[in-house]
Amino acid sequence: MKLKNIVLSLVCAALFAPVLRAQDADTAFKRSLSIKFDARVDGKYDYFTKTSSDQFGFYGKYIFFQMAGDINRSISYGYRARLIKDNAVPNLFDATDWMWVKFKFNKNFSLSFGKEVLQIGGYEYDRNPMDVYFFADFWSNMAPFQLGGTLHYLTDDGKHNIRLQISNSLHTTKLFESILCYNLIWYGNFGWFKPMYSLNFFEVERGKFINYISLGNRFEWGLMAWELDYTNRAALTKSNNKFFSDFSVISNMDFAVSDKWVVFVKGGYEQNKAEDPLASFAYDRLVHPGDSHYYYGAGFEYYPLVDQRNNVRIHAFLYSGNYSGTPVSFNVGVRWQMYLINR
Repeated sequence: MKLKNIVLSLVCAALFAPVLRAQDADTAFKRSLSIKFDARVDGKYDYFTKTSSDQFGFYGKYIFFQMAGDINRSISYGYRARLIKDNAVPNLFDATDWMWVKFKFNKNFSLSFGKEVLQIGGYEYDRNPMDVYFFADFWSNMAPFQLGGTLHYLTDDGKHNIRLQISNSLHTTKLFESILCYNLIWYGNFGWFKPMYSLNFFEVERGKFINYISLGNRFEWGLMAWELDYTNRAALTKSNNKFFSDFSVISNMDFAVSDKWVVFVKGGYEQNKAEDPLASFAYDRLVHPGDSHYYYGAGFEYYPLVDQRNNVRIHAFLYSGNYSGTPVSFNVGVRWQMYLINR
């Protein structure tokens, strides 16, 4: 009888050992939580070369409320809203950039669902708006946050991330419009070279698609980094599917002069020569048919707190372009983050 009890005890111990280890792991797991406000305020002076009525003043650029954390080892979440004062906003989702929950199945695969960033790519597009000082029409007219889901695959070494996303189309204007977008993106890391390449199909109207091929490239050499983006846009029709007829190309170079100072130069060109400006239907509604624009500028960033680099930043930049009525513009501003909880 005693031998039987010993055997049963050993069997039970073998069966429940994984559960006990999992409980120990859960006990060791420490939830993370970050809650903060993120704000940016700029001063701006616009010099119009063809008029004498220059404009200047101070304005609030952004203020975000952001929250992120882990519920357990397998479930995490993120939320970011823009705090705005506008009675025209119909509901909370319109002021929400993202609100997602992510389920991690194992080391490699996870699934997120909610309001997310459209996985289009290009370094200008992918950058936090707080860090974008002047930009292309493609960036300005984009509606990059949509409801949908994303399947994530991460390689064992953590250097390559592939994501497959299905969501509402960026051209959605009402609920249940039955138009979707399909995005496949690869974030790579080869050390000095970091590609961000995507293939995208967006429904403009039911059954009418436009294709984006986005090739974002980042090269890093010591204290210098160069980001070069090329995005090609083409309708899935025989008459409007040529490369280099509807595209954007953007170049940005950063030079880390010291731990506190970064100097940058940036320029871009975009055009849409693939479509007739007088046509009643346009596939590309971000860079209008017949348009061609360029912009350029330079500036610096100063980080007074080296040990808390991203908490406070002072920036200044000068830019211009050939947009109709575009002035030579000088901006100076401050971006700061206010943590309520960070653990």
